[in-house]
Amino acid sequence: MNAAVELVARFGVLRLLGHLFPLDHVGFSFVRPTEYSAAGDDLASLQLVEPTLGNLGGVGRLGDLPLAVITHGQPFPGPFFILEKGWSEGQTRLAALSTNSLLIRANNSNHMIQIDEPGLVVDAIRRVHAAARNNVEFVRDGIS
Repeated sequence: MNAAVELVARFGVLRLLGHLFPLDHVGFSFVRPTEYSAAGDDLASLQLVEPTLGNLGGVGRLGDLPLAVITHGQPFPGPFFILEKGWSEGQTRLAALSTNSLLIRANNSNHMIQIDEPGLVVDAIRRVHAAARNNVEFVRDGIS
């Protein structure tokens, strides 16, 4: 399939489709054959990831440095759904790297949280900055 997509891209079919159905509103678009090829390679590589990589451990600790982890609330679309297995646990482990962390769920987003819920991202950045600037624990006000 990757070869077929790359072939029609070489003849401009995908560029035409990109103009008819622009994806710029979600922060990306594919117009060159190499972009489709790279995306196809990325998808194929997901099948090659060893299950043991999900249990690495030993990645270190951040002490009490402020850390906000924003995770998606909607499943990843299409073939990226394969990433759902273990995602939530991984996000929880990531947040646990600091004793001063927030795990924030973006209920209306999947992968493009900064596009779907920019206010949530801005708020998380402000909260991390304030906690670091004032050297204090996060104020937990029901966000998560």
